[in-house]
Formats: sequence, C-alpha cells, structure tokens
Amino acid sequence: MKIIDFPKVQIGFGTGKTTWQVFTFCLILGLNISFSLPVLSQNLPNSDFEQLCDSSSSGFCHWKVSWGKDSTCRPAISTFNHCLSINGAKKTSVGFAENQISLDTSSGLRVVKLSGKIKSQEVQGKGAGLNLAFYDQEGNFLSNKNMGYGSFAYVKNTNDWKNYEIASVCPDKTASLKIGAILYGKGTAYFDDFSLSVMKADNQTTDSSAIRYIHSACDIIKKNSIVRDSIDFNLLQKQALKICGNPATDQEKHLSVEYMITALRKAGDPHSFLIYPDEWKLWKNDSSENANIDFPKYKLVSHCGYILIPHFDGGNEKLIRAFIDSIHHALNYLQDQNIVGWIIDLRENTGGNMKPMIAGLGPLFTGEKLGSLYNVEGKKQSWHFSNDRFFWDDDDENLIVAPLHLRKQIPIAVLTGNKTGSSGEIVAISFIGNKNTRSFGQPTWGLTTGNGSFTLEDGAVLQLASTFMADRNGKIYKGPIPPDELVEAKAGADFELLSAVKWLENKK
Repeated sequence: MKIIDFPKVQIGFGTGKTTWQVFTFCLILGLNISFSLPVLSQNLPNSDFEQLCDSSSSGFCHWKVSWGKDSTCRPAISTFNHCLSINGAKKTSVGFAENQISLDTSSGLRVVKLSGKIKSQEVQGKGAGLNLAFYDQEGNFLSNKNMGYGSFAYVKNTNDWKNYEIASVCPDKTASLKIGAILYGKGTAYFDDFSLSVMKADNQTTDSSAIRYIHSACDIIKKNSIVRDSIDFNLLQKQALKICGNPATDQEKHLSVEYMITALRKAGDPHSFLIYPDEWKLWKNDSSENANIDFPKYKLVSHCGYILIPHFDGGNEKLIRAFIDSIHHALNYLQDQNIVGWIIDLRENTGGNMKPMIAGLGPLFTGEKLGSLYNVEGKKQSWHFSNDRFFWDDDDENLIVAPLHLRKQIPIAVLTGNKTGSSGEIVAISFIGNKNTRSFGQPTWGLTTGNGSFTLEDGAVLQLASTFMADRNGKIYKGPIPPDELVEAKAGADFELLSAVKWLENKK
C-alpha cells in the first residue's frame, strides 16, 4: 500500500495488489464440492425427472416453470430416460424450472449442496446452470445462489453430460428452498439426475488452518467494511467456524467467508462478494467466449448519436482494449453524421470493470477529475481522464488509450434506470457536473459503493464494500442516483429516449 493507510485505488481486476474495486459479481463454487460436515437426510421429489405430469407447466411432477413460457421447459428423452429440456430463442431469453421443498427451521446452521447433470446444445449467451433460492415461513425471499454472474461457470456452446455443483449456507429463518434449472440465452440445455444434500454445521470443531483463514477474513472486514460498526465480530467468527469440519476443506473455508458476507448484507451492504481462486484467474486472463463480453451498440436516433454502454465483466487486457476501441469507433463514426448531441444509454449496465467504460467514453468528459471514492475513515481517492489517459490520484499505473479528439463539443444526454448498478453507476457519476450534460430516466440501482480487493491466503479474493462513490463536486451517494429529469416508464414507447432527443434538439 502506497498512500495513506488504506488500499490503493485501481478500479478493475488484475493489478496483483490490494485495490479498491467497483463491479458486480456473484460467488461461484465450481465443481466437485467436498465437505466434512454431517449430512442430514433430504429428499428431492422427482429428482431424476421420470415422473411426468400433464397438469404441470413443465410436464414433470413437482417441477413448474417459474420464468419464461411453459413451452420453453419440456420433457425430453436422453438414453431411454426422461430429462428436462429448456429452449431459448434469443441470447436474452430466460427459461427457468423449479422444484420446492420445506426445511425444518429449528435445525440450526446448515449448508445446502445441489448437484445435477447438464448437457448443452449450441448455447449462446450467459449459459445454463443450477440455482438455489431460500425463503422464510411467510414466503419472503431471503437469498439465492446460482452459477455466478460473469458467467465463467455457466455451461455454454455444445457439451455432453457433465455433473455440476453449487452450495450455500442457509440464511437464518429459512423454511423452504427452491431448486432451479435455468438457461440464460439461445440454444437448448438438458438437465437430469439432481441431488440435494443438507449438512448440519452446528457444534463443529475445526483445524488451525480454518481458524487462521476465517480470522484473517474477519480482520479485513472489521477494518474496512462500510457496515463494520453494525457487526458483532466475536459472534460472527464463532458462527463462521462452525461451518468448517476437521480437517477443513477449501470449500468449507470459502462458505465460512460467504456466511460472514451474508451478515454484512443484513447490516446494509448489498455489494460484497467472494471470488474463488480459479475464478479470479479466469476473470483476469480469459479472452475466450466464456468471458461473455457484450460490446457497445450505436446508431443514429433522429439527429443524435446514440451509444448503448453494456456491463463489462472481465479483466483481460485484450478485451479491455477491444471494448475501448469499439466505443471510440462509435464516437468517430457518429460525429461524422453531423449529429446535434450524444445519447449515452446506461440503463442496462449492471456493472463490472469500470476502467474500459470510463476510458472509452473519455473524450466526452470535460475536466480531468470525474469522481472519488471515500473510505470508512473519510479519506478519498479520485479517478480522472485527461490527455488520453485514465488514472487515479498519485497512481503509477494508468491506462493510456489511442488518441481520439472530438471536433466540437455538443450536448450529452445520459439515460439511467434501476438496472444501472455498481460500475454503471460510477459511469453515471462521472457525467455529473460535466459541461452541457443532462440525465434522463429512472433512479439507478443504488450499488454506489466501491469494493476493496483483498486477497486471502489461498488466492481467493474478498471483494468488500469499503468505500462510497462521490461525484466530482464531492457529493457522496449512499443509494440510488436520481436523474436530472425523472421520466415515467410507460408501455408502447421509449419515453426516456424521446425525452433525451427532445432536449438535445432544442439545444441546437
């Protein structure tokens, strides 16, 4: 650490040192999950998909379609046995079938493991995977676990049958559990032979490696978390240690940290998460289709240059450069069309790595300083773009981009919505105070915290909400960012876009 006594700022993965981060991700446990915890008996009805039921929306007894049309989730035959098939027509399609069971609320601390076989045929998009969702006695949603955003663990392309597993600690007061098979995207995914285990985690004794691991993670949280003053850390460590057996497995250690993150969520932190060692390596280095990068889209709307900036989940430098170049290509093309203004659409931007987003849009920003992150001690670091360079205060690492100089300054309209989150919000903040710029739409998601990147001893990375975002004028945001002009969403037309076009054309 080089500045004051809190982590050095570098938004985006892959720096190899403790950093502040702003992005969205979900915990992925991967394959072959092993536990030393005692297993409680648990029956999942029709786990092999052999009981057909005409009255069920999926065609299977105990399984119902919870997302998508009934026709997307139907019985199929595989090697003389029935299996569930889910079909997607587009990369943005979603098909989701679920089975539900009840759990005993008096059983104490528990870990749930779900396994199932998945086969894929020409799957494009995020991919196919498993899902766990937890509910209380009143049916209120508590939490869920799936194969992970960022999509490295989802099943894509064409693959033969393979077993996949996910696991989660049951939240307190869990009374029912929904087990899901899901396809995000285009193609066909097949599911079969599900298995569910519920493991008791109370009164476990563990080994010194787990004690050291959990104490280290807890110390990081105690020092840096934005909700540290609301946590009983002695109780938190005591409960987390119960999840690890003797000897403790790596998966149990990871689940213990996840359990602590669940406590942070209850205290008001919706943004922290854990990335496992293999996932961290993939996030930094993967340049294949598994990186699931969507590139910006652009077009003329009336006499305005419209660019949709999607989320960016990845740390591969070649993909970062390609994403920046695609924004620059859009800017260069559209400025040749004699446009009267820019429309930057962030409504679908759920976050990821902010660096390529800011660097790509750099030519649109006026002034050098674009915003800041404030830590729990009230100390700050700011991000900047100037002279074709994205950088942080007093930072010897920066991103230099290919020169692109816009021929004239024209008005900028920014579109935001309730999906604009995390790094998407930091892009929105970068436009606050920008010359001749106005935002339209709905308030953002409200994930306006920066995540510090803390590497644990096995290479797992704790992404901890440890800072708050602020605009270039010093205003700190601790929730959704309101647009300058609130536009009511209505069916039948894109009124946010129309409002932006009207404002830009009136500025001529």
